[in-house]
Amino acid sequence: MDFRCSLSKWRTNKRSARLTLLVGPKDAPMDLYNFEDKPLDIILNSKVKIKGEIKNIEQLVKGKIKIVIVTAEDYKKEIISGGPGLKNSEEIKATFLIDADEQVKRMNMISGRQRRKAFATIKDIAEGTGHETNEMYRIIKDKFSEVTGYGEISLSDCTRETAALFIEYCIRLGYESGVEWKEHPRERMDNLYRWLRLCLDQKICAVSGLPGKEYLIDNSGAIIHAHHTDAIGMGRNRQKFDDSKLKKISLSAKYHNEAHNMGWESFKEKYHVEGIIYP
Repeated sequence: MDFRCSLSKWRTNKRSARLTLLVGPKDAPMDLYNFEDKPLDIILNSKVKIKGEIKNIEQLVKGKIKIVIVTAEDYKKEIISGGPGLKNSEEIKATFLIDADEQVKRMNMISGRQRRKAFATIKDIAEGTGHETNEMYRIIKDKFSEVTGYGEISLSDCTRETAALFIEYCIRLGYESGVEWKEHPRERMDNLYRWLRLCLDQKICAVSGLPGKEYLIDNSGAIIHAHHTDAIGMGRNRQKFDDSKLKKISLSAKYHNEAHNMGWESFKEKYHVEGIIYP
């Protein structure tokens, strides 16, 4: 993306710099907002070459646009040497290019949402077991590394997949510890399939999120039932029938009866659930 602008101001801190560009109404590129919060290679007047990202885009009076750029670490020297010349230029030619490799890396890293969900889950477990949140975080991290073999992880820079596995592990641990959740655990998991499998593993109702004490197949009087979303068919012995290739969902008696009464298609649309193949 190429456009014309001027440098309104610049300042540096310990390791990086902050630039404010002003763009006239006729020079503003149509796709400017597509570059916001993405890792960029930035070239100004073909001389100053830095890495950074757009932190803010603001519409000013008379149609002007203010673009605030924060450089990546260690680009302070480029701005100190090139800043005065850019500031004195009436017009600057700016080129913004998205750093594709860095963008892919960012997309694969833990998201802010995952991080918040992970710490909310850890806090629930800590309060339910009488620990401090930071202490509980260290305990769970050690247990997770031991069980999964992932080694030392950090919720600041692990991958999205590792974060998803960690959150699932926390929720499993919370159920095993009898934790009362402040939010439905399903809302803390990225993947519906993982939630449905956890429910079948741990004898949890996939709709209410409440655990049960017994686990029998279909409508046999247990607190938690494995409801077949694929029909078994009339006349089959449900206790001897091999249902390993049929889709199932873990439901409490209340929701199991509702699923039968209203029909599976209506039930899954109402509660946004699905059956999965489960041994």
